[in-house]
Amino acid sequence: MDYTVSGYLDRLNALLGPERAFVTGEVSEWKVYPSGIYFSIKDKQDGSVLRAYMHPSVFRNAGLQVEVGMEVKLGGSSAVYKPTGQFNFRASSIELVGEGALRKAYELLLKKLQGEGLFS
Repeated sequence: MDYTVSGYLDRLNALLGPERAFVTGEVSEWKVYPSGIYFSIKDKQDGSVLRAYMHPSVFRNAGLQVEVGMEVKLGGSSAVYKPTGQFNFRASSIELVGEGALRKAYELLLKKLQGEGLFS
C-alpha cells in the first residue's frame, strides 16, 4: 500500500487503538503538566522502556501518589502521536503492584500527614 505520513500514522492508530493491554513496570520518569502526566516505565528484566501518557483526571481518580522507582500496572492502549511520530502507551488506569506497594503508599501518606503537622 501507498500512504502519506499522516495516512500511515492514522492506519497504525486504527490498528493499535482497540488493542487494550495491561503492562507492569517500574516508573523511571514522572512529569506532571496541566495537560497530563508524561512518564516512562521500564522492565526490571532487561531495562526495556515504554513511554506513557495519562490524562490528569485518570490520575486523580486513581488516588495514588506515584514516584520514580515504584512498580505500577497500567491499563490502556497504544498510539503514535502524529505531530512527533512518537509511540506511547495511553494509560486509562494505574495501580501500584509488588510487595512494596502498600509500604510505599503508607510511607507517602505518613510523610504527607507529618508535613501537615498531624504527627509530631
